[in-house]
Amino acid sequence: MINFFMFLLVSLQAASGWMIKDLMNPSPADEKTQNKKTRLVQTPNSSFLDIECSNCGTITTVFSHANTIVVCPKDDCGWVLTRPTGGKASVQVTHRYRVKRS
Repeated sequence: MINFFMFLLVSLQAASGWMIKDLMNPSPADEKTQNKKTRLVQTPNSSFLDIECSNCGTITTVFSHANTIVVCPKDDCGWVLTRPTGGKASVQVTHRYRVKRS
């Protein structure tokens, strides 16, 4: 009997042009495109990155939205790891990095 009512509800929605979308269980792709305040569970867009210097191999923790140039902390190295872009900091191409998750 419940299956009949579900079929009737779905057919009525399709006939009337209702949008069929599950608002309580959005897909991860839909969640990614939404603003951080309007997501089902609010999560920040920023994170911390572990960046490995390609010159000396030192691993440095950097904020993903850093607004200053970040250089390698070793005294004899000094390579630029990230540059600010107005939003997220761009990691220089020659460096490997991973996102830290809590």
